[in-house]
Amino acid sequence: MAIWIIGILLVIVIAIAVIRWRVARRKRAMKVLMRHNQKACDEAVTQALTQLGVSSKHDVSSQPVADVWGHGIMAFEYQMPKVTPPIALDRFEQALHAQTSANNENSTKLSPSLVVTDWWTRDEQVHFDVAYVSNAATREYVQDVRRV
Repeated sequence: MAIWIIGILLVIVIAIAVIRWRVARRKRAMKVLMRHNQKACDEAVTQALTQLGVSSKHDVSSQPVADVWGHGIMAFEYQMPKVTPPIALDRFEQALHAQTSANNENSTKLSPSLVVTDWWTRDEQVHFDVAYVSNAATREYVQDVRRV
């Protein structure tokens, strides 16, 4: 009888260890993917701003929006000082789409698109969110944001 109890406890401990290992592995993989997509998005945003004539001295920094939303959403919040003349949202979206198209012109594979999901100005800072639509969770996030 004691052998059965020890065996059951051993199986439970092994199962818990395997589950924890798989969860930790998934989290590490998600972080790597997030960093990769953030870097690609940062490059596209920087190129689009350069195309619009924004000086490279304006450091554009991004933070993942996924920290708030979770579930592997590839959306990033940017913030930069206001520039003169101000950048219009539609011009920025056009420049961003032009960058995406130019970068993928030679690629045979369909690439994810970049979508501006939010744009506002506060305290002499321009804030905007860009979603890198590369998975279902991000696609659903963009649809939810558009509904609001």
